[in-house]
Amino acid sequence: MSENKNTLAKGMFVREHTFNSGTKVLNVSISVADFCSFVKDNMNEDSNGNQWVNLKLIPNKNIGENKLSHTPILNDYIRKTGEQALDALAAQVITPSAEERAIVETPTKKTRKKASKKVKADDLPF
Repeated sequence: MSENKNTLAKGMFVREHTFNSGTKVLNVSISVADFCSFVKDNMNEDSNGNQWVNLKLIPNKNIGENKLSHTPILNDYIRKTGEQALDALAAQVITPSAEERAIVETPTKKTRKKASKKVKADDLPF
């Protein structure tokens, strides 16, 4: 997953209602035009060709005058196949840091001399 970038689900409004018995219900209102536009921009496709949009409902600390109890946020998690997950892990483990790259890429006296030598036709093995 990516940077911690929270994308608000446009056109979706969530209000929590608590009954006298203590049962809680989330009431969801959707502005169809806004939400459909959001879905088209943010949908993912799984390996079977099914299209999905995953959302997180984050509880609000302070409920304002509009009584919105939760904020719908895009959950940008995409399920990876075993091979994709292995490749991503290898990239994290094997990728050198900037300091390591600088050490490896810094030329030394020997590498400068080798690079400056011209290869003669007689030196080739074939």
